[in-house]
Amino acid sequence: METNDVLHRHERKFRRSRMLVKVSLAILLLLILLLQYDHIVNWLKNLG
Repeated sequence: METNDVLHRHERKFRRSRMLVKVSLAILLLLILLLQYDHIVNWLKNLG
């Protein structure tokens, strides 16, 4: 019974960490997109 409780707690922690990973990946993607956007805007200005 105790081992089952420990496993359940570990599973919950694992789920939370997986969610954090997804969130951090999303933030990273957004940052990359923003950086690329800035780069593209500068490139267009240079063309014009």
